[in-house]
Amino acid sequence: MSFARLSVLILLAVTLTACSTQPRQQLVRSSSYTLPVEPNGPDTPQKFDKDGNPNFGLKKKTKTKKKVATLQPKPTPTPKPATPTPTPQPQVELNPTPTPTPTPKPATPSPTPKATPTPTPRSPLVFAPVTPFTDMKEKTGDADALPVAPPTKPVVAAAPPSQRVQKLLTTLRGYVGMKEQPKGSNRGPMIDKFNASAGLNPNSRAPWCASVAHYVYTENGLQGYGAYSPSWFNKRKRVPQTDVQPADVGLIYFPSKGRYAHTIAAIEETVRSAGRIVQVTTLEGNTNAQGSREGDQFARRRRPADTVVFMRHWK
Repeated sequence: MSFARLSVLILLAVTLTACSTQPRQQLVRSSSYTLPVEPNGPDTPQKFDKDGNPNFGLKKKTKTKKKVATLQPKPTPTPKPATPTPTPQPQVELNPTPTPTPTPKPATPSPTPKATPTPTPRSPLVFAPVTPFTDMKEKTGDADALPVAPPTKPVVAAAPPSQRVQKLLTTLRGYVGMKEQPKGSNRGPMIDKFNASAGLNPNSRAPWCASVAHYVYTENGLQGYGAYSPSWFNKRKRVPQTDVQPADVGLIYFPSKGRYAHTIAAIEETVRSAGRIVQVTTLEGNTNAQGSREGDQFARRRRPADTVVFMRHWK
């Protein structure tokens, strides 16, 4: 290589160093001649750094490391402490206005309700079939087998049940010991009243066991059922032997007559044994010490409870 060419190369290197970028076809000026140079061509001078390393001035390609995302657990949020609710402070009034206390009104007395008397239900009259007159035994004077007319006397207001019982028993106890006048005649001042109240003629000399019950009931404001003993029987009024009470009516059945033929005006007391009623004390008319249905007096008697059928007509 000639000295001149070497000089040109040195000058070209200096020029390329000074100019970082040049157009593709540049002319290198020199004092003696110009030489076209192609960058990156075969005649491109090699660049060196200050330490003599080639490729001076060229940017080194640096490999970019890809960042690998590392999955990290999300931090658990710390719960915020609850904010305390402020307690409302009571407002204190300055110079509070006193609240007037209402004066209670005097209580208005409620009107006392008037007691309405409960009417006593009336049981309908029940009459047994009438026996033809030709079949009756006139010689025995068995007039209580005869049907009688219903009472014509008006019925007064009845007292409460407890009072009715006491009135019935008090009235009947006053008749104990009363006898017929003359004996066996079915007559006497009170006996005639008994039969007349039941619609019978006193001169008929009819038995009066049922008539005395009829008289006492009507005098105390209750319904009477006449001088015929079967008329006092009523299925709705029948009382079981275990529930007999004072003032209940008793009926005695006579198989020879085929009917109830004696009326007990009232039961006065009951006698119990082993939890059941075994005996009753009675108040009855037209009887005697032997318990006949054709006696001559009003008496207090004791009878076995199982021989009597009981009716409750005073309720």
